[in-house]
Amino acid sequence: MRISVQGRWWYTGWIGGVRNGSDFIWPDGTIVGADGYDNWADGQPDNTGDVEDCMDIIGDANTFVPFGTWNDQNCSITAPYICERQQDRKAQTLISLNCSSFH
Repeated sequence: MRISVQGRWWYTGWIGGVRNGSDFIWPDGTIVGADGYDNWADGQPDNTGDVEDCMDIIGDANTFVPFGTWNDQNCSITAPYICERQQDRKAQTLISLNCSSFH
């Protein structure tokens, strides 16, 4: 999940949240942070250029952005994605896979 952006290495991956008005929502429709938990990087989401409508997980050792924090990003950026996987604990079989289809 390491990509080069303008000559610098970032660690990033889409995590499925998208902007819905002033909120972000997960693929299942729940509002990001509604359960009391969020992990936005400092100053995020900031909607730079009024074009950052998707959520990614980031980290950059050069600027000390903590690995694993969230960021809002332009949806047209090409990056890997992270999926949610639900598993039947007894049978250890995959029940469903929830990946955002917009990337």
